[in-house]
Amino acid sequence: MLKTIKVFDSVNEIGLYKERNIVNPHNSEETPRGYINYEEKEIRLFHNKSFSELQKTLLHEILHILIRELCITEISEHAREEEIIDLLAMGLITVLLDNKLTLKEFKDG
Repeated sequence: MLKTIKVFDSVNEIGLYKERNIVNPHNSEETPRGYINYEEKEIRLFHNKSFSELQKTLLHEILHILIRELCITEISEHAREEEIIDLLAMGLITVLLDNKLTLKEFKDG
């Protein structure tokens, strides 16, 4: 299983969690599927999703890191940031799957 991912000069640990004890800062009624702790350099993914959902969530969180590292303020300061990143992640995972490119390292086994 993939344990870390390097994005530019930053190495981020990837943690799978069963408990969701954080609140979505964008929508308090919704529990997040993933979360980035920038200070601890950790991407937290919540375990009770299918493998394809975990891949999409991982890509979503990586896109957050890229947008922050590349200072793309047009997205990071946009009111619909989460929706934009979700659409980008969904598009990217579709391209990967349609071309039989997967994140095999992320899957157990």
